[in-house]
Amino acid sequence: MPIPTIVPPQTPTPFPSGWCAPAGKPKNGFLVIGYLPDYRELNLEWGNCLTDIVYFSAQPKPDGSLDTSLLSESTFQALRTMKGRYGTRILNSVIG
Repeated sequence: MPIPTIVPPQTPTPFPSGWCAPAGKPKNGFLVIGYLPDYRELNLEWGNCLTDIVYFSAQPKPDGSLDTSLLSESTFQALRTMKGRYGTRILNSVIG
């Protein structure tokens, strides 16, 4: 039985210079904030140009805890990967 080959994950290729700003971040202290609803798939390359991303949505329960059933653990892991690669800050939206 052959041993399976492990393929390392691919690192996103940064967008061409000037697509969002040199070195992938905006100039003059501007923030570029993305909004990720729970029903959309995250593209890690977005982190190349975002300073922050808001992941939507958690809802408060009557007991004060949060209903996070719409939020995906795999998306949270991808967001952490984005943060590690690009330094993008992750925010969670709470509605209700």
